Amino acid sequence: MDTVRTTITLPADLHEELRLEAVKRRSSVGELITERFRRKGSKEKKTSTSASALLSLSKKVRKILKKEKLPKDLSSHHNEYAWG
Repeated sequence: MDTVRTTITLPADLHEELRLEAVKRRSSVGELITERFRRKGSKEKKTSTSASALLSLSKKVRKILKKEKLPKDLSSHHNEYAWG
């Protein structure tokens, strides 16, 4: 893997936190930062996939609901309609 050396400015408390964690793991602060960035990136991909699925489901539900005749107070009394 190709790497690039760079300089970043961190708050002192964050640097100390990273340094201590790196010592515990027997790795470098740079490796720890790289790992965290990669982990965050994979979470964002999952979130966007989940968000896409939720949006798709929302559109399907909206389409179904347009065909149905629903009570006008459904949103304010949804528990009564759902559970009796």
